[in-house]
Amino acid sequence: MNPLQTAAVAHFEALRTRALANLQVCLSSPVGVGSHTDIVDDVVTYINEIANAEAGLEILARVVEDDPIESEEE
Repeated sequence: MNPLQTAAVAHFEALRTRALANLQVCLSSPVGVGSHTDIVDDVVTYINEIANAEAGLEILARVVEDDPIESEEE
């Protein structure tokens, strides 16, 4: 994997990890998010962020797998 691909994977993994951490806080101790008036909306937002990050990782994996340049370098 080249440095750009590695950076893109790290980006999507970080987005997923951040959203998972926030979701866990919302679900385990809603008192910790007292400034938010609609916790359900926050939960949905974090789930969408996780889904988007995972979709990005899946797309990247498919593109890298089908990359003719990567195949030629091996």
